[in-house]
Amino acid sequence: EPLFSTKVADRGSGLGLAMVRQFAETGRGALTIDSVEGRGTRVRIYLPCTEKLAETTANMTLPLSTLPGGEESLVLLSRDRDVRMSVQQILEALGYTVVAVDTGDGVEQAMSRSPAPDLIISERSLTAVRVERRWLDELKNAHPKVRHLALLQAGTAAHEAAPDADGHVYRPVNIAELARTVRNVLEKSDAQS
Repeated sequence: EPLFSTKVADRGSGLGLAMVRQFAETGRGALTIDSVEGRGTRVRIYLPCTEKLAETTANMTLPLSTLPGGEESLVLLSRDRDVRMSVQQILEALGYTVVAVDTGDGVEQAMSRSPAPDLIISERSLTAVRVERRWLDELKNAHPKVRHLALLQAGTAAHEAAPDADGHVYRPVNIAELARTVRNVLEKSDAQS
């Protein structure tokens, strides 16, 4: 799964193997992993043979090249450094400009820039939902065009933790789902303008 790593903190984002898997599947291939503790891990990628030119094939099978992206600016709020770094990398690879912050103050500073970001992505929890909703309502009143995407822990009910959000995705993040959801929320914003 993306954003899962067995490495110690600050040593891995948990994106590498997930991207390799997506690459293999996008190319209609497969991936096998053989791992023996203390001896190492062998990853095999199987891809179908083709007569197409290598450049054409590469353009078709690059995982991020097949996903929707954009040029909008986004603010990413997460207290978890690894989540911030990983999600920021994904979104920037999709073409977005991302300001990653770890506090509400950081979001407010990002929103004071001109032009203001188009989307706030923030982690939401049931324990802080009232405070976060009040704070987001104030931000949305000050910036009526901004949209909110909630980043939820797996198993959290979206209607309880983020009833006010314009969309949501679950951790661990599925790269394709994140790309589609961000694009859908931003396009809803454009349609309402």
